[in-house]
Amino acid sequence: MCKTAPRHRQHCTFKERKLRRLAGRLQEAIRQEGLGHSQLAQQCYRHATQHWPPQCAPPSGSAVLDAQRIERDLAQLCSDEKTAALTDWRQKMQADCRAVSNWVAAPAKPQFSAILHPNTGVPSDCRTTALEHLKMFWQDIWQRPTLNVNEAMHTWRSAMPAISTPHSQPTIQPLALKNQSMKRQGKACGLDGWSATETNAWTMCIWNSFAVLVNHWLCQGQLPSVFRNIKQVHLPKEDCTVTCDAIAASSLRLISIQPHLWRVIAGCTASHQETKEWVAAWIPREFHGGIAGRGVHTALACLDSAMYKDDFLASLDLQKCFDHVSPQLACQVLRELRFPHTWAAAIESIWCHQSRWLQLFDTSLSEPVPVASSMPQGDALAPMALNAVTTGLFRAHELAMSRAGHAQPKSTIFLDDRSFVCQTQAQAHAAIDAWQQLAHAVGMKENAGKTKILVRQQKATGTTCPLPTFWFLRLGSLGLIFATIGGRP
Repeated sequence: MCKTAPRHRQHCTFKERKLRRLAGRLQEAIRQEGLGHSQLAQQCYRHATQHWPPQCAPPSGSAVLDAQRIERDLAQLCSDEKTAALTDWRQKMQADCRAVSNWVAAPAKPQFSAILHPNTGVPSDCRTTALEHLKMFWQDIWQRPTLNVNEAMHTWRSAMPAISTPHSQPTIQPLALKNQSMKRQGKACGLDGWSATETNAWTMCIWNSFAVLVNHWLCQGQLPSVFRNIKQVHLPKEDCTVTCDAIAASSLRLISIQPHLWRVIAGCTASHQETKEWVAAWIPREFHGGIAGRGVHTALACLDSAMYKDDFLASLDLQKCFDHVSPQLACQVLRELRFPHTWAAAIESIWCHQSRWLQLFDTSLSEPVPVASSMPQGDALAPMALNAVTTGLFRAHELAMSRAGHAQPKSTIFLDDRSFVCQTQAQAHAAIDAWQQLAHAVGMKENAGKTKILVRQQKATGTTCPLPTFWFLRLGSLGLIFATIGGRP
């Protein structure tokens, strides 16, 4: 690999990308020579010199000397681009007072250099050990007992009505793919060797050819294996605790960065009008998030209006929700909802055969970790799949409450956050218990620490199962806090 320090920017210029590729090819020639494969090393060197950058000195005939020169040129280019970016930032700060205020007001990110061992609590002594600690933590989730998909589907089907509107599997258009690529400008690069900066420079002729490939892949239900490679980065949560420069693996937020071309395909599929109409045919009106026209504002409006009438507001949160959702279950649910079977098979070919490359700061594990039991959270189709799974649980929850003799709570579902307003304390406890049982039945795990109840009036608690006067309720990803003030929320 190239010894030049990896970039912290989210995209590279064409010139930098070309130098990095050349450096990698020269290093491969050196590696083959070290293994005693002289003929193969010469082939690698000839291949590297076929497209030599004109701004660099001509090839010397030695892969070692050329690799050293290219690395120096690459380091100088990175330094020049860093200086140019700093100059642009200074000019922006000088020209816009609001930009200065926003920069100063931005919260400081927690600083750490070590990861605690998930079992012993011993901090890592180097970044490689830190990555091994992260791997151990995540493998407890990835290698959990295998879910019985047939039993989970039985729970999911228990109260689901028949779906009469199939997804018609439209043709993905070249312009739609191009527009999705334009939206990804400046986003983090994946591991397929492409960035939005490069694909945004494609001509429509190239997009036409790519669209032919995409539609062929989806019709065959199989995608290129390179799309299975996912870069998994870890960022500290806002409320994490850093002790002696070390942090627990559970205090880091996982971000899955998929290959750029797959993100373009998935985004185009999820945002297609046919997909939106298909989702609208089966999604309950209580659902928000990942649905066109239903976001935080609509979820908050429903909760606010319901809380003025009833006394108990309960909130549930699923622990590492996407990581506990079985891809096999999610794809089977999509098929049950009459999603195109070949499209579901294509998604399954990626989600069930992931290769996660764990990364911390600028260091990565030398080998990927195979993952087949978690949905990648960064996938544009993952929220749709999660809503599909949760829809069956929501219908089963309605049935369970009815059989228990309780009225239906006024629910608001925002991806993995479930909030509902109840009239009585018994109804609230019954609703919470039903959700916990249903989540467990499909392999999900409730976050007990985030299960909260807000009581609108103290007298509403009654005499059974006394609750505090109120608990603060933080509504997960909505980022809102409800509290009782003067007898009202």
